[in-house]
Amino acid sequence: MDLRYKKSMETRLPNEVDHIYADIREKIQSGLWKSGERMPSVRELAKDLHCSIGSVSKALTLLAHAGMVAQQRTKGGTRVIWDGAKSAETSARLDAYAFICASEQHEGIRRTANGFQDAARENDRRTLVLTTGKDYRKEAEIIGRLSEFDVKGAVIHPLLLTPEDHAHFAQLVVSSRFPIVLTINLPGLGCPSVVVDGFDMGYTMTNYLIQKGARRIGYLSNYMMAPFMRERYRGYQWALKMAGIEESAERVMLEPGMHPDFRNPLAEPMRLAEVFLKSAGKLDAVVCAYDYLAVGMLAAAKKMGISVPNDLMVTGVDDISLAAEAEVPLTTYRLNSEEQGHVLFNVLQSFLKGEIDGSSETRFRGEIVVRQSA
Repeated sequence: MDLRYKKSMETRLPNEVDHIYADIREKIQSGLWKSGERMPSVRELAKDLHCSIGSVSKALTLLAHAGMVAQQRTKGGTRVIWDGAKSAETSARLDAYAFICASEQHEGIRRTANGFQDAARENDRRTLVLTTGKDYRKEAEIIGRLSEFDVKGAVIHPLLLTPEDHAHFAQLVVSSRFPIVLTINLPGLGCPSVVVDGFDMGYTMTNYLIQKGARRIGYLSNYMMAPFMRERYRGYQWALKMAGIEESAERVMLEPGMHPDFRNPLAEPMRLAEVFLKSAGKLDAVVCAYDYLAVGMLAAAKKMGISVPNDLMVTGVDDISLAAEAEVPLTTYRLNSEEQGHVLFNVLQSFLKGEIDGSSETRFRGEIVVRQSA
């Protein structure tokens, strides 16, 4: 088998399994197969659902873990063990809002989640904060099953590292059984969004450096497949254009992907910054797309004998605690992440009440914090 085709099939599989799982679960809950009754064979189910036998087997395994079916190793096949009346009495009815993210180890995300929970407490509303890590399949499974626990709606702060992730996430959102608010802008999905104004970030930090007298201004970013990262770069470009400064390709490094390490978040930024400084030529300043990149830039500059800010001014975005605690405290763009969490809660609540529709977009801006790095 062609390896590219095999990889494509593996990427599609989790989404297919989710749909089969939901389909069979719905049939059981509707009473098509009653408790104690033997279900059709895996082969028969695959034929009826127009899918592979392997996908049906995986879905049945998930249903077994959920306590809905029992899989027999003998010719007994699969039997329903879910008792609708009993389950209705004993199932967890959370009546909650959820905040779903890749990891709370990222300070900005943690602060946003805290703001979301604070707003929920003020409104006497129960919340769940769920982390998925970098495994998109885990995120899909969590979102696909939350409606079982009476989750009324969710805010999702997704980490989408590949184009395939973007495509599958869009399908997942469209098929969700509860309302969703996003922290990224994905038009056409019918979900309101609360997004940081990336253009303002890039423009503000670049314009600040121009006002400081810098002319040879570099730009460093990864994760450029994300629309909000492209917006930050466009803000940089516009600031240069307004100042009559021609953009130089050698002073710009735009990595399409990202390889996050939540246990060592500076590993990739330090590597990228060192490569950038060796190839960018003479610079007065550099705009980094977020603070971890900027702190990595400070470390790389020190390693290469470049003095900050005397030889090179460095700026970031986010104002995480590491920015102020760096050996050379970082000039950055501060976002009030807790306030963003409050806004996300309010938008979700308004969406649930029908006060706004799925085309609503709230732009969130911050302000510059000046420290020693620039």
